[in-house]
Order: sequence, then C-alpha cells, then structure tokens
Amino acid sequence: MKPDDVGTVTVIEDFISPGEETELLQHIEAALPIVNAPKNHVQRNIVQRWGSSVPYYTSVVSPIIPDYFQFLFDRLVAHAHVPMRPDSITLNQYLKKQAILAHIDDPKAGSVITVLSLLTPATMVFRQEQREFSVDLPPRSLVQMRDEIRYNWTHEILPVTAKRYSLVFRNSQEK
Repeated sequence: MKPDDVGTVTVIEDFISPGEETELLQHIEAALPIVNAPKNHVQRNIVQRWGSSVPYYTSVVSPIIPDYFQFLFDRLVAHAHVPMRPDSITLNQYLKKQAILAHIDDPKAGSVITVLSLLTPATMVFRQEQREFSVDLPPRSLVQMRDEIRYNWTHEILPVTAKRYSLVFRNSQEK
C-alpha cells in the first residue's frame, strides 16, 4: 500500500542543512533537563511544548516560542508547506529503543501535522483497520500528514536505534 492510496503523507528530505541541525541540537540540549529514563521505558523520554496550549496543555514550557525555532516557522510558511504560521512546537526526545505509540493527533491541532526529524533516522507506521504502511524518516527530513491520513489513521514511531529528537508543528488557530 502506498500513501497516495489513503491520503496525503509528504516527506521532504533535507528540510534543514547539517549545520542548521547542529545549531538546533545545541540549543535543544542546552535547554533540556537532565532526565534518565527508567530501565525498559519504551515511550519517548522528554516532551516539551512552546506556544499555544491548545489542544495539548501538558508539558508547556512557555507560551513564547524560543527565537532559535523561528527560522523553521519562517521556512514552513515561505515554502507553502503550511496554510498559516504554526502556533506551537513540541519537542520529543527519544532514547535508544524508545518509541511513540499509535495515536491520532487531536483535531484541534490543525489540518496539517508537520514533524521535523533530528539526529537519528526513524520509521513512522500508519494504520487503519487492516491496512498499514511505513515511511522512513531520515535526519533533517520533514513529514506532513493531511487529509484522511491526518484524521483517520493512527501513526507511531517504532523504537529508535539511538537518541533522536522530533519537532512537531501544529496550528490550533486554523479556521
């Protein structure tokens, strides 16, 4: 099964350069608390959010999005990857063997869910009833979910092979 058969999944490789990734990682790691996941902890390690608390009110660090993320928002808009500037960003940290379980983002999170992968490749699996397919996410790539796949299919990240970060852009202000 291919994504074209079920809705819109777009993967854009090299959305950012290796140098931009390095700079982002320096800011991210400097701002993160030191947290060690319990042994055999399978869920992502750390979740931090900036911007709007709609629809996710937990783990909000600040309503103000740090300046070091702004170039990503600008690029998403300039390249017409999103209908309007996102109003929130979520940082997920995964340690080796961690994953994110199958879920569908809240409809209030906007019509497009955009995820930037950093540091380590990952595999995203999409499922609906008996149908399933996966998408490889290289470092610095962007994946976007729209249409039926956004609202009616679950997505998950399989256990990663090394530390990985993802940045998730949402827009709860879309009309």
